[in-house]
This record gives sequence, structure tokens and C-alpha cells, in this order.
Amino acid sequence: MRPRQLAVACSLLGVADVGWTPTLHGRIDSGREADRAVARGAGAGRMP
Repeated sequence: MRPRQLAVACSLLGVADVGWTPTLHGRIDSGREADRAVARGAGAGRMP
């Protein structure tokens, strides 16, 4: 079974954790962390 077929089969069976994280999700998560770091440095959310 190919990795894509395995992922589809696992999702249909309700298996939440197949032991790997798709690359796209990893990039999105790391992007969020980078955005937070930039926002902190810029003083986002602080009253003047």
C-alpha cells in the first residue's frame, strides 16, 4: 500500500496518529511560531 493510500485508509478507519506529520502541516505550524516571535518583537497587543 502506498503512503497516500495508507493515510486515506487510516482516516477512514478513524486512526488519528499514524506516526508521521504531513510536511504541509509542519510548515504551517512552524510559520505560526515565526509569526508569534515577530509579533512579540514588534510589541503587538501592547497599549502605548
